[in-house]
Amino acid sequence: MLIFWITFGIIDLLIVFFFILLCIISLRQAPNDIRKHEFREGSQLDRLQKEILKDERFFDTHPKQELSIQNDGLILYADRFIQKHPRGRILLFHGYRSMAETDFACVMESYYSAGFELILIDQRAHGKSAGNWIGFGITERKDCLAWIEYLNHQFGAIPSYLCGISMGASTVLMATGQPLPSNICGVIADCGFTSPKEIISYIMKKKLHLPSRLLLPILSCFSKLFAGYFFGEYSVAEAMKSNTLPILFIHGKADRFVPPEMTIQNYNVCQAEKKLILVEGAGHGTAFLQDRETVEKEIFDFLNAHLSDA
Repeated sequence: MLIFWITFGIIDLLIVFFFILLCIISLRQAPNDIRKHEFREGSQLDRLQKEILKDERFFDTHPKQELSIQNDGLILYADRFIQKHPRGRILLFHGYRSMAETDFACVMESYYSAGFELILIDQRAHGKSAGNWIGFGITERKDCLAWIEYLNHQFGAIPSYLCGISMGASTVLMATGQPLPSNICGVIADCGFTSPKEIISYIMKKKLHLPSRLLLPILSCFSKLFAGYFFGEYSVAEAMKSNTLPILFIHGKADRFVPPEMTIQNYNVCQAEKKLILVEGAGHGTAFLQDRETVEKEIFDFLNAHLSDA
């Protein structure tokens, strides 16, 4: 009888452990707002914070329209920055536990001044959008398609691009594995990961110092039970099998959160037109800041080259 109760207690503890671990990795949390942190003067993050605080004036000086859709039983929100006669449309998907306003503050004015209508999206379980569980692109890729279809129906199927940073990059890359409307011209993916399984494994080993090979299969089952998906059920590599859209891959060589090797892998499996930009000395999501002139030129060369493809 004692052995039974000991075994029962161990099982209970393991269930609690895996649920807590899943919450640490995937449960909705308050965003990591870089504007509220203190950084070492002159560091890359300090420079990024200053750039964001300077460039976020865009949001106060340009009128916006709040949009919402329902997908997968969730109400999702975005802000639309309207152009009277847009050259095209860019859908912007932010990163893991981040904010659209900070992730894209430094590029909004450049995109808008070039004549693009901008759709700044709150991914599920972030910002105003509903949801408790982050899907690392697996569930969000379907939200991406829902946003495209909604925008085309409501405002016209003008030439459009998908742009994402960090988890947002993986979201838009995985979205290309679905049949997308013909007005989508291309994808810009900045510091995306290869798959939820691989980035979660990386986080468990490097950040949490846990044996991912042993724990990940069980944790993935908990994810299916509570969040609705297995970590390994989809990947960028799977999406690239059917993708035909041109893709601009960007990554900082000094990224310590998502290894640049993951973007190199994504680039290598992509069979469509593609280009890879690796920025020396850039950390996670800071390639544009580290070498703004080069990255901005590559982005606009890409946008201008494919505007007529849709």
